[in-house]
Amino acid sequence: MSTHIFIYIIIYIINVKRGMSKDVAVFGAGWAGLTVAFELAKRGYKVTVYEKDLTVGGMAKSKRTPNGVPTEHSWRGYAPFYYNLFSLLKEIPVESMVESFSYPMESMVESFSYPLSQVQEHNTASSLWTYYNGNVYDITKWVPLHPGGQIILKAGGQDLQKTLEKYGLSWHLSNQRVLSNLEKYRIGKLADDTTEHLSSPSLFDTALSPNRLQFRLLSNTQHVGINALDYPFLIYNYLKCAVTDKRKSDYYKVRFLDVITDKVSRGTYNYLVHFISGPGFGFDYNTISFAHHSSFVERTFEKGFGSWKVASGPTSEAIFQPMVHHLEKLGVKFEMGTELISIASDQNKTITQCVVRKDLVTSTVIADHYCICVNPNTLVDVFATSDPIYTQFQGLKTINNQLGFVITFNTNIQLPDNSAYVLIDSPLNITFYPQGQYWTNTTNKNLGNSVKSIWSGTCVQLGNAVSKTKDALKKEILEQVFQSTGLNSDLRKLNPNINVKASVIDVIIYDEWSSDIKAKNPKWVNNISNENFRPHAKTIYSNMTLGGAHCKTSTTVWSMEGAVESGKLAAQEILRTFSDNRKVNVHTFQSILPIRLLQNIDNILYDKGLPHVIDLSILLLVVWATLQVSNR
Repeated sequence: MSTHIFIYIIIYIINVKRGMSKDVAVFGAGWAGLTVAFELAKRGYKVTVYEKDLTVGGMAKSKRTPNGVPTEHSWRGYAPFYYNLFSLLKEIPVESMVESFSYPMESMVESFSYPLSQVQEHNTASSLWTYYNGNVYDITKWVPLHPGGQIILKAGGQDLQKTLEKYGLSWHLSNQRVLSNLEKYRIGKLADDTTEHLSSPSLFDTALSPNRLQFRLLSNTQHVGINALDYPFLIYNYLKCAVTDKRKSDYYKVRFLDVITDKVSRGTYNYLVHFISGPGFGFDYNTISFAHHSSFVERTFEKGFGSWKVASGPTSEAIFQPMVHHLEKLGVKFEMGTELISIASDQNKTITQCVVRKDLVTSTVIADHYCICVNPNTLVDVFATSDPIYTQFQGLKTINNQLGFVITFNTNIQLPDNSAYVLIDSPLNITFYPQGQYWTNTTNKNLGNSVKSIWSGTCVQLGNAVSKTKDALKKEILEQVFQSTGLNSDLRKLNPNINVKASVIDVIIYDEWSSDIKAKNPKWVNNISNENFRPHAKTIYSNMTLGGAHCKTSTTVWSMEGAVESGKLAAQEILRTFSDNRKVNVHTFQSILPIRLLQNIDNILYDKGLPHVIDLSILLLVVWATLQVSNR
């Protein structure tokens, strides 16, 4: 056993002893809840996660249709400033148990390597590995399907080609059908025994596509982009918001649309409203505040991880399945299909129990601490109407319906590499990307029966839909997608002999939408009325914390990064309540030093009832310039 593994085990044992007497119940298995579970479990606490759905991931999870087509609530990008999310992924090892995942990702397989000595250990019918052409295959499940099963058993731990040559069957490896079947069982590469066998890769290495994401903003009739003449106006307004601290509450009450409508050119308006405010970050541009919009723009200057990324496969398979596997190894228990119904407390502001429901049967959950990471739109009904948190969540309650869909094709449809599309003319504010082109493995098995290509998209402004049913909405989506002349131009260039529209198999809407287009889990986003109601992790109850992207974070905007940050903050608060002085690594966003200095100056001006520091600076500059001219 290597020294670093021994040290890790010792540290883990110490952590377990420090936290083993404490039970923590986490409600909600989205990004926030899973983050809390990870941060506490790795420190030795006993954690149980309760989730009302049957799969983890919350709003970020993916699902497959009965035909195997992957779908998402909304296609999602991972921004360069997702420091907390990426650091979380880097801490979670992806272990060599690819067969435990329902749809193994090619990028995950490529990350594993096995020394020959390890392969040779798997030489029985219950665990049969072989190697061929530098790759390792776990053919345990293939043996009963192969007519020469007994011969295949001879290949256990051996070179497959040499084994087949011995029995005069080497011609099998020139048969494309055999090779295609064999490929399904590939689990990694053969490593050189003379080199050190590296530890398993992390989720950060496997979960994200290596292809960077580039948006193509398309309009049939209008320019889309920042007009140089608008820069003075934009810099003035964004800078005022950036250097604001105590005045920030005023900016949270101002709609972004009211700031720029009729103040900038049409191209700038299209870029900031129909791209940045909508598809760019999933806001509702009708209600997003200028402060939230400005915060997102400020975050885009953070270049921590280079470019926007997407997952290397369906989110649940590329990220959440291996994540849950690791959490279970840390001792985390999952109670799926279990919904939080109510929370009971005593006069000492202590939670005494939570009531949950599973399969129509109610039961109680009693723990040392309770962490609630549930969608705020449903959480409000959990608290008693007399509870102050009930009033707070009533104000926080916000429904913003954004609908995820996929378009499937019966032939391979190509679009430009690294592309994602925003259809500016679309009333639904449609954005999509050719999902399969970002996945390393795009075999039919991964995309669904008979599906050769797949586009994953979102209707950001579903409120503009004319349709009243899912079937009618499918037609509306197709019509708006294929009315784009820019998209059709790209399709003709790269698919000259294909009638792309005729190749469409179906438009599939995420299954959490009813036939009359009602959302089972309505989305929460920032807007002009809910900022003041966003809660902190710490609550009035000594043994309850809150988590979720709707909570107060330095990220400011509702996002996966905000959810992970809130989970880390909640975990830190839980450690504090247990008098555990260990620190959770939380990346906190803060402005650069010059901006912070201006914020401090503006706070002084604000307290004295004086104008904004930017306005006052401009005024003083004008006075100075006037005096200079008059003195000539």
